[in-house]
Amino acid sequence: MADQAPGPSFPLAALSGPAASGTAGGGEAAVVPAVATADAAQLFAASSPAGRTGPADLTVGAGASAIAVRLAGQVGGVPGVAPPAVVVPLRALGPSPPGPDLMLVAGPHLDVARLSAVVGRALPGGSVTSRATALAALTTAPVPQAAQAALTQGVAAAAGFGVLILLLSLLLTARTREMTLAFLATMGLRRWQAELLLAAETLPPVLAAAIGGVACAWLLAPLVGPALNLAAFSGSGAAVAVTPAVVPLVASAAGLVLAALLVLAAQAVITYHRGSTRALRIAD
Repeated sequence: MADQAPGPSFPLAALSGPAASGTAGGGEAAVVPAVATADAAQLFAASSPAGRTGPADLTVGAGASAIAVRLAGQVGGVPGVAPPAVVVPLRALGPSPPGPDLMLVAGPHLDVARLSAVVGRALPGGSVTSRATALAALTTAPVPQAAQAALTQGVAAAAGFGVLILLLSLLLTARTREMTLAFLATMGLRRWQAELLLAAETLPPVLAAAIGGVACAWLLAPLVGPALNLAAFSGSGAAVAVTPAVVPLVASAAGLVLAALLVLAAQAVITYHRGSTRALRIAD
């Protein structure tokens, strides 16, 4: 279940290893593998005589005996559990493990109403919370709404400035392109052929800027992501991975190239409509 939940990847294979013999708490015991969050891994290093890789004693439940565990992997977060968290195989809890207080259920066609009714009959006082309902509540929360508004305004401002810089650069070289179109029209080139030549001459720096911007934005997520804590936006203490969004990046690059093509096409239409003679006379 934890391996298929959304969020950071879960090292499920680390828990499938067999128990080993080791020393924990001064005696021989079967050491079982465990997966822990980063803050729980620091507790392993503090409680284990051999450091983080050595076995340590772990007590599960009130009045339960300690079990010897060995850190076999780390995870950014455990679904439904706030850090620090340690995950061990069920076999480590013995033949009579304590009853669970949280159950995660997944399926293609879950009926939340019927599931709540079953839980209410089988476990009075229990509650059922669906992930869809929790996510819908997050979308109307003040903090995510403010973050979304700020992100939208920032994206709109960046897009506006990008288009403005592109238009200014094209306007500064408009006279040169007009003369080129006039000469091409004089030599008998059709308008669509002249537009292709202008695009081949003007688009390389625009494409380079678009590709460079997308690459920098893509690399920003792994560089800045580890320093950001987005748990406040998810309503839980679990870590939230920062990943780049493909659609906005591709859309912004495509919009930049499309704006350049539209300006070049408009200039070609205007120049051919006026005629090449006017442009050449102005040049003289």
